[in-house]
Amino acid sequence: MLEDLLKDQASFSADDIYSLMAINEIYVDINNYLIIDFDKFPIFLNKQTFDAYQNLEVAFKPILLKPSNVDIQIGRKVNWDGNVCTIINVGENVLTLLNNNEEVSELPRLVFENLIKDGSIKGISGHIETEKELEINKIIKSANEKDLEEANKRYYVVQGMLNGGNYSDFEPKERTIRDWLKKYRDAENLYGNGYVGLISNRKNQGNRVRRFQQEVIDLMKDYIINDYETIIQKKAFTVYRTFKQECKNKGYSVPSFNTFLEEVDKRSTHIKTLKKQGPKAAYKTEPVYYELSMTTPRHGDRPFEICHIDHTELDIQLICSETGENLGKPWVSIMIDAFSRRIMAYYLTYDPPSYRSCMMVMRECVKRHSRLPDTIVVDGGKDFQSVYFDTLLARYGKRKKVRPGAKPRFGTVCERHFGITNEMFIHNLLGNTKIMKNFRQVTKEVNPINHAIWTLEDLNFMLERWYYEVYDNTPHSTIGESPRETYVKRIAKTGLRKNTFIRYDEIFKMLTLPSTRKGTAKVIAGQGVKINYFYYYSEILLHPDVEGKSIPVRYDPFNMGIAYAYINNYWAELTSEHYAVLENRTEKEIKMVTSELRKRKKLLGLKKDISSSQIVDFMESVEEHEVLMKQRLRDKAVKNSLTVIDGGKSNTKELKSSKSVQKKGTKERKHETQLEAVKPNEKPLFKSILDEMKEQNSFMIYKEL
Repeated sequence: MLEDLLKDQASFSADDIYSLMAINEIYVDINNYLIIDFDKFPIFLNKQTFDAYQNLEVAFKPILLKPSNVDIQIGRKVNWDGNVCTIINVGENVLTLLNNNEEVSELPRLVFENLIKDGSIKGISGHIETEKELEINKIIKSANEKDLEEANKRYYVVQGMLNGGNYSDFEPKERTIRDWLKKYRDAENLYGNGYVGLISNRKNQGNRVRRFQQEVIDLMKDYIINDYETIIQKKAFTVYRTFKQECKNKGYSVPSFNTFLEEVDKRSTHIKTLKKQGPKAAYKTEPVYYELSMTTPRHGDRPFEICHIDHTELDIQLICSETGENLGKPWVSIMIDAFSRRIMAYYLTYDPPSYRSCMMVMRECVKRHSRLPDTIVVDGGKDFQSVYFDTLLARYGKRKKVRPGAKPRFGTVCERHFGITNEMFIHNLLGNTKIMKNFRQVTKEVNPINHAIWTLEDLNFMLERWYYEVYDNTPHSTIGESPRETYVKRIAKTGLRKNTFIRYDEIFKMLTLPSTRKGTAKVIAGQGVKINYFYYYSEILLHPDVEGKSIPVRYDPFNMGIAYAYINNYWAELTSEHYAVLENRTEKEIKMVTSELRKRKKLLGLKKDISSSQIVDFMESVEEHEVLMKQRLRDKAVKNSLTVIDGGKSNTKELKSSKSVQKKGTKERKHETQLEAVKPNEKPLFKSILDEMKEQNSFMIYKEL
């Protein structure tokens, strides 16, 4: 079995086994066996060995009963010390068995389970049931607990009579005992098992034919479907009165209102809600589909088979690490593995969900794990419908599945995790916005904006520890162990699949950058290529083979000063004509500027297109401060956090704690400014004094000094 091979991986790995399967060096029957049932999935040396095994199994099937796990259900057969018994009743504490000699035995459930563990009782499979056995099992399964209890009492009386007892030895009347004996013998002749004849058939007694004409029943159903189940949402009694009058007009006998309600209750709750209140209201009564397709389990069979990507706005206010200004709430994008519930990658930013967030979380996944999931489940947002996202997936042969709209159950893997992150982590931080759910009761003293101390860089550092260390090692209630344990154990069985690994190199990074709408730009002699209002240039564009032709281009959304062009099988870096102004400017800033300019032109009645010089002039003007300063602070915070993640150093000399930035007084800032003005040869002395004063929080002493 596959499980036996996977236990011994000293000389080989799971990937070796699956590779041998793929190239037919070993034979497996994937049509009749499920590979994820590792303990039941047989592996053969070759096809001939498999055929021989099958022939032997067919030849001995009539006389051999193959042992298997015991399935404790009514009608199942078990082997108890060489005797084949049938389970005829499963109670909470006691099980009842019937052997081939038609003897009934009752065992406490605990004793029965101990006998299974000891190997005294074994399950039986591979036995072909006859038509009589199928009928016997059908009768036993249709009986309830009370019917079986009564049958057991009758059986003890019948066995006593068959063993030479007298009618006077038993409590039931003689006529009743004779009736039981007759039923026992009739069932024995018919089925070969007299016990089933003693099972009561009282539940099938009585006249079960409806007394109303079929025309009345059809008319009642018609009124329920076409008059009651509508968006008008009529009361049941209102519809019944109309139906009642229709029956009188046609001369039918009129059913009672209770009968009408019983017919209404027979209709599906989901269909009634769907027709009366619409699909959104009926969603909660909709059957749960546990599969993404006909053959794919909802959560996959292994890690990286199915992953979900989604975004959420975290419930916390953040501030700038330099100015202490409030920058609002951040967004986090996560990629979570559906099977192990492990967070594969995340991306923290101030910008709302966009293709940039999708690209960055995919880039982080490849950087951490050197691979992408086979199937990515997303919602219907525009950020997941971009051509850049689809192109990246198509390039590496990955599939995208879109969750139905207004159906959150399909995204419970992400939604549940977002709730856990907010509840266990974010809501325990100073500046969280949980109180804003009742914003009418919020005063200035408790407003989270006035208590925010966390910066994006600090939050990103702690969020990384939360995702990759704390949450990753915490037992998950759904899977019963931590996501990391589930991931490691399953990878050991299903293999690393190194053939699917993706190198985190410049080629991959280039694929995560966006392009123009066409994906190409025309090379104009002497000017270069035009991307998003700006011309980009490099000496390589002077080559006569590319002049006047359209070439593939890409740009960096976090640095609009540069772009890339694909020339002669190589991505060449291009520089903007306004590089000094656009360096480290983000695409978000450019969009804000163009939007502002369009608005002004509209007010002035101008229809002239916006030029690159207008954008540059605007960005260099004084008005830039009010329009773009906040966005620049946000983008800078994101860049700093990404730099730290990549293993570099922050642009600032020292990452000061948010609390000290928030509490720093005006006098302290003034003294620091004075310190900067001190002569170079005096600066070290004053700096040491200032540091000492800071430790003692004695700024008044420093002032006097």
